[in-house]
Amino acid sequence: RVQFSPAVNAMFGRIAPYVGPFALRMVMHNLWLFRPVIKRVLPLISPQAAAMLHTTIAFTMQSGSAGYNVLPQEASVCANMRFIPHQGTDESIALITKLAAKYGLETEVIYKGYPSKALDLNGEAFHMVEKAIADVFPGVGVMPYVVTGGTDARFYGEVCDSCVRFSPVCY
Repeated sequence: RVQFSPAVNAMFGRIAPYVGPFALRMVMHNLWLFRPVIKRVLPLISPQAAAMLHTTIAFTMQSGSAGYNVLPQEASVCANMRFIPHQGTDESIALITKLAAKYGLETEVIYKGYPSKALDLNGEAFHMVEKAIADVFPGVGVMPYVVTGGTDARFYGEVCDSCVRFSPVCY
């Protein structure tokens, strides 16, 4: 399910003043109008762009026959899924299981993780990071971003209310 999270909305809204070409700046400033188009185009740009909007899956291991000319008695693939909060673990696994069943395939969940809690962009933790960046680098834009890779933040979420992931980007 492709959806703009509050972080993606805020990211595009905050990046708008820094975008070079006028046409792109106009799109970013008018998300209310262009959001449906962006939702369709963004997943086509790159896997990272797609991962900001929906759960992703990567087939990481496969096995079958050990010989070039031998049909396997059994074959398997392993999938790594990165869950996004608005399409969480159970819903995503159910979709994959249904799709596999359509082709007569079985699924087995080996490990089931859950997406990290989204950061409150109006909360104290995010404002503290914004202030620290502004103090050290005056005039630099600060914007939220959906971290698409696995991080240790999933462990910190169990012991703190807000876990801010930080990734400086220069362009």
